[in-house]
Amino acid sequence: MALNQNVNWNEIESLLKILAKSILKLPRTFSSITTLNRGGLVPSRLLADHLGIEKIFIDKKDLF
Repeated sequence: MALNQNVNWNEIESLLKILAKSILKLPRTFSSITTLNRGGLVPSRLLADHLGIEKIFIDKKDLF
């Protein structure tokens, strides 16, 4: 059974800031992000901005 949860823009930004802080604590760095084109591009862009990442690769494979 799929569960739906509605979040607003402020909550998305807050969650991405928390995620970015956790990633920045890791002992390694990342030079790119790979994402899905359906629903993943905007959060990936926000995360990339927080991490200072300039390259975002989009999975072009059809999922459906």
